[in-house]
Amino acid sequence: MFAKLKLDLWTCAARKPSDYCAECLKGAYGLNDAVILWHLSLVEVFIKHMGYTKGKHDTCILYRADASGALTSIVSLHVDDLLCVGLPYEMQKLNTILEKHFDKLKVDRRNFRHFGVDITTCDKSHAVTLSQQNYLKQLKPVDDDKTRGDG
Repeated sequence: MFAKLKLDLWTCAARKPSDYCAECLKGAYGLNDAVILWHLSLVEVFIKHMGYTKGKHDTCILYRADASGALTSIVSLHVDDLLCVGLPYEMQKLNTILEKHFDKLKVDRRNFRHFGVDITTCDKSHAVTLSQQNYLKQLKPVDDDKTRGDG
């Protein structure tokens, strides 16, 4: 997904852009199909390079199991956000392989938001709290008095 740029070529093009034409060979940030291309690239790495399996009911959920069938990690995908849970060695392996394919990652371990859900963890009790209070505060009231065809 990342461009390999030849510095001398881009330096010349930057000096006189009217003399150059660039062709986009892959999805680029901001284009209509960039999100799906990113998703497909990410899923390919999870399946081909890490041995994950897509969920049967939700293809944005991937999981990995050991030889006995016990789950070792689960991943939820939402656009460019990943929520990953699993055994410590699985999380380290996941991070290493993703950074190999996609460059440096931002990792949040304690308090973060995924798919509109605020997730907090407590080191002492190991409790995990999920909240959508901030999401609910952003919702606007809906007028349900309208009848069909009122516009």
